[in-house]
Amino acid sequence: MHTKIKTYFSALTRFSFVFCIFAFASCGFSAGKTCNKDNNDKAEPYNSAGEPNSEKMVVMKFDIKAFNANNKYGVYKFIDTNGMEVEQHVLRKFPSGETESYYEYRCFPDSPYKFYSDYDDKGNIIEYIKSFSTFHVGIGLHYDSIGNIVKEEDFDLPYKFSLEDLIDKMKEEYDVDLLSKKTGSVNRFLEQEHLGIPVYIVNCRITDTPFKHVYIINGTTGEMLYTTKRLVMETDEEKEYVLDEYIRKKANGEL
Repeated sequence: MHTKIKTYFSALTRFSFVFCIFAFASCGFSAGKTCNKDNNDKAEPYNSAGEPNSEKMVVMKFDIKAFNANNKYGVYKFIDTNGMEVEQHVLRKFPSGETESYYEYRCFPDSPYKFYSDYDDKGNIIEYIKSFSTFHVGIGLHYDSIGNIVKEEDFDLPYKFSLEDLIDKMKEEYDVDLLSKKTGSVNRFLEQEHLGIPVYIVNCRITDTPFKHVYIINGTTGEMLYTTKRLVMETDEEKEYVLDEYIRKKANGEL
C-alpha cells in the first residue's frame, strides 16, 4: 500500500477516527424517515464562496435532554432549523454503561462540507472540526471545559494552492462542480516518498457511464499533474493506484 495511507492515518485522533467512519455516509438520511427539528438559531447558510458559514456551525452545547428524549439505540437524527441534516451519538464507558461523551456531525444536503463536534459528558464542546469530502479543512478548534479555545489546528498547511483555488480551477477549466457531492470525491495529502509535495486527487463521475475521470493536482502550484479515466467501482487492488501510476510513468519518462 502506498505511503499516503500511512501519512493519513498517523494524523488521526479519536475524533478524527469518528470522522472517517461517517465521511462516506455523506450525511444521508433514509427515504421516508420522519425527522424532527431543533431550535438552534438561524444561520446564514453560505458565504460568497459557496462555503457554509463556519462560525455559525459551532454548536457550543449539546442538548442532552433532547437527545435522551429522541435517540434510538444511542443515535438521534433530525433536520435543524437551518435545513441541516444532523446526526448525534453517545459514547458509553465499558462495562459500566456510563456516558463518556457525545458527538455529532451536520451538513447541508448535497454539500461536501461537514461539521463535526465532540462534547464531554456534561454536553460542553471540546472539539470542532470542518471537513470537505474526505479530509479536514480550515481551523480545528479545541476547547476547555468552560468553552475557551485552548488550541487551534490549521489543516490547510501546507496547501498553498487552497481548496478554494481548487474549486475555482476545476469549475473554470474542466466544468467540474466540486461544491456538489454528486460530482464525486476529493482527497488530499502529502506525498513525501517520491514527489515531496502535497497533492489533491479528484474523482469525478462521468454521467450515465460506469467511468470516472481522475485528476492529480499539485497542492503547492495548482499544476495539473495527471489525468486518467477509471471504472467507478474499480479498486486499488484490482488496478494500480492512480498516484502510483503517475509516479511510475513520470520516472520512466512516459509523461
